[in-house]
Amino acid sequence: MIRRAAVAVAAAVSLAAPAGAAVPGVAAIYVNYNADCTFSMSVDGGITAAPNATVPPGVYQLLVWLPNPNQGYTCGTPTFTFTGPGVSSTTVFRGQELHDEHVIPALQAGATYVASDASAPDSTRHVLTVATSGSSSALIGSGATTTTTSKGSSQCDLIGCDIAPYRGSLLATVSADGRATLTSGGKPVASLKAGRYDIKVTDGDRQAGFFVQRPSRKAVIVAGVRFTGKRTKRVTLTAGKWAFYAKTGRATVFSVT
Repeated sequence: MIRRAAVAVAAAVSLAAPAGAAVPGVAAIYVNYNADCTFSMSVDGGITAAPNATVPPGVYQLLVWLPNPNQGYTCGTPTFTFTGPGVSSTTVFRGQELHDEHVIPALQAGATYVASDASAPDSTRHVLTVATSGSSSALIGSGATTTTTSKGSSQCDLIGCDIAPYRGSLLATVSADGRATLTSGGKPVASLKAGRYDIKVTDGDRQAGFFVQRPSRKAVIVAGVRFTGKRTKRVTLTAGKWAFYAKTGRATVFSVT
């Protein structure tokens, strides 16, 4: 059942990922850390490096999120590195939640760039291969859509292929007693069109968090269980069944078409 699966995944989550790009108009590379010093890596345009992906050349901003887990990092002090021709970026955990957001030099056509954590560079390695044509600016308009897995990648042309359309904002709330709601245009969400949404969450329960999830997929963290206040995260909702929930409550299923 999706409700049981959703709650089980939420119980393992400690904090929330950052919101969208810090510098408007510049394509972003997102790095979100886990407590074991592994991390997920994605790029605007629906590109997920797991562990490899191809991106168009051009200027990017690097957004690295290092939470502060309750029990600390199992590797000691995580140190994120992103290197390649003309680029050498390092982010070191300083003992508190860290959002390192900065524009890096342009990724060069045909070059290869490697991201890893210094504690285990081989097992945390992610690789971005830069195409010989195209532009990073296409990823924030009408650009490439690439899906990658550890077994390979499926990619449409870097020029002339559309990313998921932007659909607007959804409002999420988590009450002081941990009950989650999600609305669109003032009405509870039951069905949505596939695309990109800004989920704006107001969380009043430090023990709850707010998550969206597809069955058998990793939960998308909009607000973590220790967060209270307001936060916005851009999420791509693909066709199928989804659920939203707080850790302390039951999941609500909705459909995306």
